[in-house]
Amino acid sequence: MTMLANTSEGPVHKNKSLIIVPMKTPGVHVARRIEKMGLHSSDTAEIYFDNVRVPAKNIIGEEGMGFMYQMMQFQDERLCAAASGREFLFYIEKPTRIRISPPPPSPPPPHSRRIDEHDHPRDDRVLPPATHL
Repeated sequence: MTMLANTSEGPVHKNKSLIIVPMKTPGVHVARRIEKMGLHSSDTAEIYFDNVRVPAKNIIGEEGMGFMYQMMQFQDERLCAAASGREFLFYIEKPTRIRISPPPPSPPPPHSRRIDEHDHPRDDRVLPPATHL
């Protein structure tokens, strides 16, 4: 398994490393598998560690960069989730659009006129000539 663990002192975003921990390493105990609704290809379980030691060669990438690597992976997961949900959205969009779209606008009543066709009570007044400065 891969785990994110504190490997040094310092700022919390720079003191974590990604480490490969083989499940058969002495001190790794799987208590129980947890059933979940999605992502059945990835097991979820309660895992306990009792004085587990792994060699430094099991660190993935640079020491202290684990948090950054994990954040980059989360971005990839979000992109994949958005792409995989796209087809489902197209599948449900058409029936939904038909059901909840507002009706088309009604034609205007026959007695309506454009705004420039309305009578304006002050149109007959005489305005003084414009003066130029």
